[in-house]
Amino acid sequence: MPHHCCVPRCASNGKKKSHVSFHKFPDPKSQRGRLWLHAVRRKLKNFQVNEYTKVCSRHFVAADFRAPSAKAVKRRKNGTPKRRLLLSAVPSVFSFSPVVTKGPARRPPTVRVTTKVVEPKSGTVPDSSAEFPPESDSQSSGDSAPEIMDVPCEQCAWKDKVNESLLEDISNLTSRLAASEAECAKLQDKLSVSESKSGSQQDKRAFGIEDFAEDNGAITYYTGFPTYALLMACFSFLRASAEGMNYWKGTATATDEPRLGTKPGRKPSLDLLSQFFLVLIRLRRGYGPEHLGHLFNVSPSTASRLFCTWVNLMYVKFSAICLWPSRNRVDAFMPPCFKQSYPTTRVIIDCTEFFLERPESLERQSSTFSSYKNHNTCKLLLGITPDGTISFVSDLFEGSISDKDITAASGLLDLLERGDSVMADKGFDIRDMLAPHGVRLNIPPFQKNKRQFTPDEVVKTKKIAAVRIHVERAIGRVKCFRILNGVIENSLWDMLEQVVFVVCMLCNFQPGLVAS
Repeated sequence: MPHHCCVPRCASNGKKKSHVSFHKFPDPKSQRGRLWLHAVRRKLKNFQVNEYTKVCSRHFVAADFRAPSAKAVKRRKNGTPKRRLLLSAVPSVFSFSPVVTKGPARRPPTVRVTTKVVEPKSGTVPDSSAEFPPESDSQSSGDSAPEIMDVPCEQCAWKDKVNESLLEDISNLTSRLAASEAECAKLQDKLSVSESKSGSQQDKRAFGIEDFAEDNGAITYYTGFPTYALLMACFSFLRASAEGMNYWKGTATATDEPRLGTKPGRKPSLDLLSQFFLVLIRLRRGYGPEHLGHLFNVSPSTASRLFCTWVNLMYVKFSAICLWPSRNRVDAFMPPCFKQSYPTTRVIIDCTEFFLERPESLERQSSTFSSYKNHNTCKLLLGITPDGTISFVSDLFEGSISDKDITAASGLLDLLERGDSVMADKGFDIRDMLAPHGVRLNIPPFQKNKRQFTPDEVVKTKKIAAVRIHVERAIGRVKCFRILNGVIENSLWDMLEQVVFVVCMLCNFQPGLVAS
């Protein structure tokens, strides 16, 4: 395998064909190994020495190598003998430790010691040379002059040792300070990066409807509205009530009227249009509060609170609209396929079921279990006009109820007028319920005990199926809102009826099902 030099900042390796040789690292526990570790600035704690640990020849001086013998030169094909290190060789050439040539050793200081001067007797003139030493030997005045001697000073030697230790401490402190400054710089960079990220997240514009104002395809994908203009028309209808609504705070604290003497909670950071867009996305795409929180830069609890508030608001506002059209209006928009065969049709009805998560209550488990679907479900009776507009939405019933019972309990019979006709599937055998109201029932014929249908019955079955299929398409539109597709969580049970009604109303904003 190719060799690599273990010295920091050295890029020598055996892949490159060069004159560089590699020498095995000695045992780190030996005296020589410790010298090598100290020289290459490695600590045994973080540095493992094995048979592949090498030091290249660039870190040795020429005097560290043995002189090659003549036999060794002859044995080599290229004439270059293999270089071997002396046992005393220690790597000393590094990029991080330039060689510093020391100057001559400093001469230790000398101490000037003067001899004691004897005071002259009275009447004699003192010798000036005794007080001031001569400048040279030629000017000396014999034995009477003071002598200057070089006396070794133990105190100065001690001071030199102290100075050396202080210099070493200063060097260590300087290196530690440099390392601390480098670490502080790294931490400062990390802090600035995190601050920039947090600032960018705060300044990050949330997922907004303005991005799709010119893209009707994206509007349909996220909300179910065919155009941006229709969405804004619906928002304008709700805006006046939305500006003064109280946000939902949970079933334990929800009240019909605001409490007196209490401060209102903090308003959501999203504007009303963004809140409406968030609710439509959850209805249409079925995204959970966590996903919506990431999209709109809000917490999941805020997304859930906004959803509950807006669904209840839309339920109240849409409930005030009369869905059931008059007889004249139904006739005005009657498609040709109905005018020819079933001109008195007022409504086409059918039932649909929504899968529920298994309730915790055993009583509710029993009442919501549908033997037809083999699952816990809730049931809805839906009615449309001949042109495909949803005109009747019943309350939700348990999945175990029959089609006939749900028709009687839904209140549909009270809306019908004498002379109307109702179109339904074979499961709605409600002819005896409609007769007292003067209403006819158009359903496919039953085979009963006959072996097969007569030609007239086959034609009638095909005619009814050709026009009754539109109520199935309307139910398909409702289930395109993915919040109702799949198994509905128990957390939505308390407001599931409002959600279903709002979804049915939003389907009426889509283009008509039947071509006029």
